[in-house]
Amino acid sequence: MKRITFFLFTVLLPLCGAQAQAANDIVEKYIEKSGSRKVWDTLRATKMDATMKQTGVTLPLTLYNTKAGKQAIIVDFAGKRFAQLAFDGHTFWTTDLTTMTPLLGSQEITNNVRLSKNDFPSPIINYEKNYYELEYEGVETVDSVQTFKIKVIKEPLTINGQEINNVSYYYFDTQNYNPVKIEEIKPDGQFVISRLSDYQDVHGLSFPFTIKQDSTVIQIKNITLNPEIDGKVFEFPQSDY
Repeated sequence: MKRITFFLFTVLLPLCGAQAQAANDIVEKYIEKSGSRKVWDTLRATKMDATMKQTGVTLPLTLYNTKAGKQAIIVDFAGKRFAQLAFDGHTFWTTDLTTMTPLLGSQEITNNVRLSKNDFPSPIINYEKNYYELEYEGVETVDSVQTFKIKVIKEPLTINGQEINNVSYYYFDTQNYNPVKIEEIKPDGQFVISRLSDYQDVHGLSFPFTIKQDSTVIQIKNITLNPEIDGKVFEFPQSDY
């Protein structure tokens, strides 16, 4: 039995190493083709002007993200602007759509959001710095596009008091290495599938301008790199938002 176990170990260990190397090579090619690591490293923040279409309703929104991990989605609705979600690096909060009052997120969700502070501009770009594990899962067809499937293993999340594996799957077009599909678990425990398309160059960096999640479509209109952002947009308001 010991000989069999040792044999399996010596066979499987090189395979695991080969999978990791193949995954690293694919991700590194994406990073270089989408602008190069050197240019991505100059990115401190983004502001995206967009529209969100859901169940026949289209809403303007603005998405803010920073290298410090701060993020906010600001929605325009019925003449009012409110934060669909926001995180100032410490506090996560949302807006109650019935009363239009700000609500602090639960401690559990806040802790999960904090885990992603170092992911800007993308978990896949910072995989090495954050010690995320990559595994090559083979070639798979996504919406008639041949893709490389890459498994990304991040820090575990805590959902309903239980620690769960935080595993995402990225599907890279085999021709241009753009991610066309992402499967991931959000900080609230929801499993979300995003389809990315309409990649465009923004000052030397490539971004998807169309993002689909189930019946929701986010259409990016404009992306500003390294904008000046009022820090109040991320902060939980002490009075009405």
